[in-house]
Amino acid sequence: MTKRRKELLKRLENFKSVPGHGPDINAKTDDELELYLSLLEAMFKRAFCQVDDEEGVSVEDDRL
Repeated sequence: MTKRRKELLKRLENFKSVPGHGPDINAKTDDELELYLSLLEAMFKRAFCQVDDEEGVSVEDDRL
């Protein structure tokens, strides 16, 4: 196992999926893993980059 693959798998440990519904990570190439990881990180960032303004309304946080 390459150093790059170990690092990608380590970063992927932060994301869980329902058993039987996630990708077969062992069958993916390093490039496919990197793309999958970047998609997960981007979706997570978009989902949780909102804060509440003074009136309690959620707005996108520009600091992220």
